[in-house]
Amino acid sequence: MIHCEEASVLITALVDGELDLDRMVHIQEHLDKCEDCQARKAMEERLKAFLHERLAQVETPAGLRERIRGALAEIEAGGTPPETPGATPGLAPGAEGGGGRWPFTLLLAIAAGVLALILFLLGGHRP
Repeated sequence: MIHCEEASVLITALVDGELDLDRMVHIQEHLDKCEDCQARKAMEERLKAFLHERLAQVETPAGLRERIRGALAEIEAGGTPPETPGATPGLAPGAEGGGGRWPFTLLLAIAAGVLALILFLLGGHRP
């Protein structure tokens, strides 16, 4: 039998379908008895659905998929990925003031903050 601490780590993997059968059975046994972890799982499912819906609305730049595939092919061939045109070395992509990515970054920051708050508020009970 697992406890809430271990369950909280496994809930995200469960919702994402990443657990093997043995761990899935163990966490389900715990969820059947623990209302707090059931609430965490429900919150995780809502968060995943929310992010999936919001991220589906994000438009990626034209040719991004091809550039990623090309960079991966270069790495697999033993080389280094090509530099992004116009990128400043040492800065994260979009950090040089492009401004087009801030809504996405803001959304992720808000989602992370909400998740942290919910986990903090739900973290008091440990059966």
